[in-house]
Amino acid sequence: MNTLIDTLRYFVLITIELIALFVFISALVEIILMYVPEEKIRRRLSGAGVFGNIVAAGFGALTPFCACSTIPMTVGFLNAGVPFGSTMSFLVASPLLNPIILGMLGAMVGIKAMVAYFVIAFLCSILFGFLLEKIGAQKYVKNVRLKPASCCAGSHEVVGKHSLPFPSKLKVAFAGAWDSLRPIMGYLLVGVALGAGIYGYMPQDFVMKIAGPDNPFAIPVAAVLGIPLYIRAETAIPTNDRVQMLDQKDELWKLTYLKDVVYATKDGHDLKLQIVMPQPYDDTQRRFPCIMYVRGSAWMKQDLYADVPQISAMAKRGYVIAIVEYRPSDVATFPAQRDDAITAIGYMREHADEYGVDERNIFVWGSSSGAYTALFTGLHIGHDTLPETNGIIAYFPPTDVLHMKDDPTAATKGDAESPEGLLIGRKAVWEAPEAAKAASPLYYIKDADDLPPVFLAHGTKDRVVPFSQSDSLANELEKYGREYEFHALRNADHGSWQFWTPEMLDLVEAFIKEHLK
Repeated sequence: MNTLIDTLRYFVLITIELIALFVFISALVEIILMYVPEEKIRRRLSGAGVFGNIVAAGFGALTPFCACSTIPMTVGFLNAGVPFGSTMSFLVASPLLNPIILGMLGAMVGIKAMVAYFVIAFLCSILFGFLLEKIGAQKYVKNVRLKPASCCAGSHEVVGKHSLPFPSKLKVAFAGAWDSLRPIMGYLLVGVALGAGIYGYMPQDFVMKIAGPDNPFAIPVAAVLGIPLYIRAETAIPTNDRVQMLDQKDELWKLTYLKDVVYATKDGHDLKLQIVMPQPYDDTQRRFPCIMYVRGSAWMKQDLYADVPQISAMAKRGYVIAIVEYRPSDVATFPAQRDDAITAIGYMREHADEYGVDERNIFVWGSSSGAYTALFTGLHIGHDTLPETNGIIAYFPPTDVLHMKDDPTAATKGDAESPEGLLIGRKAVWEAPEAAKAASPLYYIKDADDLPPVFLAHGTKDRVVPFSQSDSLANELEKYGREYEFHALRNADHGSWQFWTPEMLDLVEAFIKEHLK
């Protein structure tokens, strides 16, 4: 029932939105054509060769229009004499590169992936329009126009639109927009219905099976699945609303996502948690083990949202996930990041009732510098009191910042501007060896009698944090009899997909279950 309601809600909201956008954009185009000479529009969006395609694609990237909203713009451009190829470049670029899409992608997958998406889509839109022009596809364009509106005077003489007063221009523009919409209304509703059906009823497991990493045809399959959703492309991207149902079709859990929960303010900076909570359908009072997840960032500013989709796979298994923000090293040096993680653990304990946390079972999980931070939550610095945690999951952590630069596979020089240099106060590690050593988990293992069990995983082809960093830590853990397990992922690089396969998550969960109280 919930799925049906959500699907119908999606259908109704998107239909209303698209109709409103279509009418508004159509009217806007008509009004623009009343004021701006067609020759001027044509001159601005035309150019010799591929230049016109570049300009049109650039204009498309600036317009926050969906696929349907671009249609009246396209008709308006063709009517104004803009070259067919340039118009096609705009048609492709506008829904794919609009600022809403780019902003959501940046929040979800990170800036680098967003930039790559922009560059590839921008070039493809230029190439698409250019090639269509070259093969003469413009000859297939039907004689479709925005309906020319007119206003009848008392003598029934046709009065030119350009001479009408502004209120009359508005009336004419919106009347013409509605007349343009009516012939395509059926097609629009069919498209929205298809998109709503996929949105609401396409089983996630089925999608992962046919479009996951194990399918060599995953990319074309995903493209086909995305065709109906192209009508409103940003609806296919998970958003970061305050409370959002991430998956209502899971057999056991529905997930609630709480965005940007402030757990502390330090150095004038609000530190936030991204909390994903499972909610059982039959028992709203149930408590769950809690995983404090610290995302890596080379100790700089973190992308707090990038790992929400993949870490949510653990929430579906029955765990509260709290993604931890720490102060970046250019704001606060070591051990500030460790201290922030400990503060976050305390916050989740204090609000255990609110978030459904089983206080007896808290694990700390991190990747890269986040894994480094997770390890330090179980290591004494001076006489610090450590939080009670059940275990530490460390994905590809730097463990010896003093000597990491010595490994030929390391992506660092250890100088004052390197990540580890910034961590210890903008100093080269060879200039401050004691500080670098003090900021390295490796050198604390000997005296870490109360270190929680450690789950260690590292790719053998890591080109950022050398595999030797985890290998050395495993040797120290073995030497001093600490409880641990070490998983070397053959040919895996830094943060690669192998760390998030169901099989890998099974290993993590087995570790967690082994150490539950």
